[in-house]
Amino acid sequence: MLVDAGVSVRALVRSRSKAEVIAAAGVDLVQGDVMSPETYLDALRGVDVVFHLAGVLKAPWRESFALVNGEGPGRVAEACASINPSPALVVVSSLAAAGPAEAGRPRDETMPLFPISAYGRVKRTGEASLHGYAERVAISVLRPPMVFGGGDSAALGLFRLGNRGLGVLPTFREQRLSLIHVDDVVTAMMTIGRATMHRGVGPISAYFVAADEDISFVELANRIAQVCGHDRARIVRLPRGVTFVAALCAHLGARFLDRPAILNLDKYREAVAGDWTCDPGKLRRELQWRPHRTLNERLRETVDAYREQGLLKKRKSIE
Repeated sequence: MLVDAGVSVRALVRSRSKAEVIAAAGVDLVQGDVMSPETYLDALRGVDVVFHLAGVLKAPWRESFALVNGEGPGRVAEACASINPSPALVVVSSLAAAGPAEAGRPRDETMPLFPISAYGRVKRTGEASLHGYAERVAISVLRPPMVFGGGDSAALGLFRLGNRGLGVLPTFREQRLSLIHVDDVVTAMMTIGRATMHRGVGPISAYFVAADEDISFVELANRIAQVCGHDRARIVRLPRGVTFVAALCAHLGARFLDRPAILNLDKYREAVAGDWTCDPGKLRRELQWRPHRTLNERLRETVDAYREQGLLKKRKSIE
């Protein structure tokens, strides 16, 4: 989107060979490591805005999980602070850093952070690592909930179930979710980037971002199934103990093989923690951001994209 808007873009990558699709879009590649500012310090010169998204997911047992997520944002902020003039910095964190909804109230920026998972705690630590640089670098933090969109592997299983007319709940308890399409996350990042650049240094601004509505897990499963051509989803509710055993087995297997896994004990803690909703009102009021399309339109776009990419088959009946 930045390239399409006529912006000159540099991307920090660990491997040039794995970033060919980015280079093909007209992006200048800089090879380095987010934990080693000396590898990208020169690339920051002349830059207006830095978007920090680097992170380690699905492997909470690795040392890099705590280092990159917990210290990485501070390393980038330190590098930005050493440049004169320093670029503005937008750090993409997570709703997990704030924690689940509190007493039925969606999370907003006035509530204290209360993460309940290892991932949430290291993301909160990453946000805290920024505060020592707020007087030298203009910094904003964006906390998205579940992100979905074509090509995403994390949400693919949910859409494959919906394609079969199924929905699986990790507990008997009903849950509500906030979610956001990747394109809307990007427009929010660009909006925040412009505002941060013009605001200048001072207190760090934090924003939640989400689609135009919260939704129950059952309703989400039904809407995905309907987009895929079914009347509604057949809902399977798992006992909490079954979900725990599945997460434990997946976690132990992934740790033994040292392979990241979408299902692990940390994700189990998040799955059974209740509602994961957030209020994007501040972003809408202060920066006039809005999602470009409705949630239903985004779900349909995602199904179409998965099918075009060969990741989702045409409708398959379970009957």
